[in-house]
Amino acid sequence: MPRKEPRIAQDVAAEEVEKTRTRLRELVEASGLEGETIAEEAGVSPAALVRVLTQPGQKLHYSRLLSILRIINVEPASFFADLYGLVRVRRR
Repeated sequence: MPRKEPRIAQDVAAEEVEKTRTRLRELVEASGLEGETIAEEAGVSPAALVRVLTQPGQKLHYSRLLSILRIINVEPASFFADLYGLVRVRRR
């Protein structure tokens, strides 16, 4: 049986960013808010918001993540707990 290569930290980190991006996109869609509204309140262009939510490899800055969560009324602690299967997301 072939031996598995060890996963390096970069690969693990990239997987976690994509997991975070996917969950954020789901919550943005579920919020019912228009992308333009979220982008304006977050201080980015609508195109930048789309890139953050959909493009693998696109940097997802923590401050931008927090801004988007605030706009869609999701507590950061709840978001991360939900992301890692600890509790369900609660809205403010």
